[in-house]
Amino acid sequence: MAVIVIGVSIRLGGSAVRCLLDGAEPALVSPIRAAIQATTGVQGVHRLRVRTAGPQTFVDVHILADRRASLWDAHTLADAVQKAVRAAAPSTDIVVHVEPAEPNPIGGESC
Repeated sequence: MAVIVIGVSIRLGGSAVRCLLDGAEPALVSPIRAAIQATTGVQGVHRLRVRTAGPQTFVDVHILADRRASLWDAHTLADAVQKAVRAAAPSTDIVVHVEPAEPNPIGGESC
């Protein structure tokens, strides 16, 4: 009986500490990352931070996009990422930072 009580206490304690430190459940991060990576135009996810505070989820992500994209295209891509994340995790406040992807070093690029 003591082992069960200790196991439950550790699990609840970990959840409480994660909540107090604005951490996110690991099960929440994976669908958010998948939604971002599945968005057309996203060439990579450079940095993803997810945290929760009460019922609200906060996401800060850096994505890689075509370096020749216009400002309008980058903004449209950021909007698409926001919609994809909100579909995967409702009640999400998201900030998307768009970075240019590096050119392909092997094949080069034509101008």
